Amino acid sequence: MATLTVRNVPVKVVKSLKTLARRNRRSMEQEVRAVLEQHVGRTRVTHPALLFRLVSLERRHDDEGRAGTPSGAAVYDTLFVELAVQRGLPLVTLDRNVLKTFPEIAYRPGSVPSS
Repeated sequence: MATLTVRNVPVKVVKSLKTLARRNRRSMEQEVRAVLEQHVGRTRVTHPALLFRLVSLERRHDDEGRAGTPSGAAVYDTLFVELAVQRGLPLVTLDRNVLKTFPEIAYRPGSVPSS
């Protein structure tokens, strides 16, 4: 593995990382690695969430509350996906469409991988 050194990290960011590390029962180094892997290695997850933001400007709803997004997911569900991406958390759901459309972040109860 390669080594990465980051200088001049704002104190607020360091405090947030420490809080996340404590919450996730990881060392600071493990947490930084997890955050980097999550945000760099999961472009397919963040893409639908970002695309939703763009499409939301031109939303077209049918009677079921579906948005004109490529996924066809309900706006309500897509907001939960976006929140999970922003918070860096898995989304636990029984919704088959969400599980199929967002497999990198959506999990069935009891199947969330441990970090």
